[in-house]
Parts: sequence; C-alpha cells; structure tokens
Amino acid sequence: CVDFDTGQGLPGLGKKYFLGLSRKMITRPVLLVDTSRVSARTDRKPTSQYIVIADLKGKVFMPLIVQLQDENGNVISEVIDQKGYFAKLLPAIGDNSFYCLHFIDVYGDTSFNRGQMSSIISELDRVFKNVQNTEEAEIYNQIRVLATRCQEEVHLYLKFYGD
Repeated sequence: CVDFDTGQGLPGLGKKYFLGLSRKMITRPVLLVDTSRVSARTDRKPTSQYIVIADLKGKVFMPLIVQLQDENGNVISEVIDQKGYFAKLLPAIGDNSFYCLHFIDVYGDTSFNRGQMSSIISELDRVFKNVQNTEEAEIYNQIRVLATRCQEEVHLYLKFYGD
C-alpha cells in the first residue's frame, strides 16, 4: 500500500489491512488516502485513518456527501457515503445515455434542482440495478429519499460533494 501524497509505503501496513470498524480485510493492492490529513466538509470523524479510494484497475471508490439543501444553503438532510459505494456505481463522465448522473464529479461539487429530479430518480433506479450488497442498497435508498423530497418540494436542491 502506498501513501497517495508522498508515494511512500504506509507505516504499519503490510499486505493485509483491516478497513475501518467493519474489520473488512483488504488483500488486493489499493490506493489509500490518509483521512487525518484531508480537510473534511463535515465535523464527523472518519471511521478509519485510511480509506480506499481506488483499486489498481482504476475504479474509483471516492467518498461522497449528498445533501438536500434549501435555497439559502441550509442542510435539511444528508447522506455520507464514506466508503464510496455511490461513486462506484456512477456512470462515466460523458456517458450520454444518462441525462444527469454523468455530470456528477466525484472530485468536485455538483448541484441539481427540482426540475431535474425526475431524470435523477429514474437514472438512480437504473444505476442501482447493479447494487451488490445491503450497504450499497442502504446508500441508494437514502439518496433516493433525498431526491424524492427534492422533487416534491419547492426551493430545494440536491448537492453532491466529492473530495
């Protein structure tokens, strides 16, 4: 395992590493980020000092924060996908078979309004047909609840915050 910032081996990490409180063992080569040196958009502490952001095949596991906000930017509700389940399921940027979701930038911030929610919800349903476990399904359900509320009420925005 290699530190993303320095390119050096991570202290105390050998071929096996237990990820977070879930105690899931990582035995494949991965790219990790040290959360103690990353500025966070939330005051919640990470569950692990190191989080996986990509495997060596280049598939991104970037954590995302999804927030439902009012017109003044006040957070009404949020979903924190620290393990990157949602980013893993997103279509590639530029995949024009998705009208809205392909615009989500896992390295930046993306906002959607009420008028885009019908497309967002149908695309979420399409993307989440590929859900493989209960944790992914839980993230999907939480994000879909936010999108549905955004569609039903005026002056609400669904915002995706990447790294």
